[in-house]
Amino acid sequence: GTPLLDSSTFKNCMKTKLIDLPLTQFQKSVVGKTQYVTIEDVLTSDNTAAELRKVKGVGEKYSNKIVKKINEWTNEFLY
Repeated sequence: GTPLLDSSTFKNCMKTKLIDLPLTQFQKSVVGKTQYVTIEDVLTSDNTAAELRKVKGVGEKYSNKIVKKINEWTNEFLY
């Protein structure tokens, strides 16, 4: 199988601030209006997309797009 990740690599990923991800300015402003600050906050949330939809101007498709971008970045970081 594939070797396990170094625990410090995983911790660094979890501590990464969402504002540092390659998101658009609007996506960063949406995330900034939530309680989410780090990757870990998103991954431990029960329903990130629903929380993002609470921000004015964010619907289902757009909230899912933000979550998908965060997950893709995380997967790439950990790969």
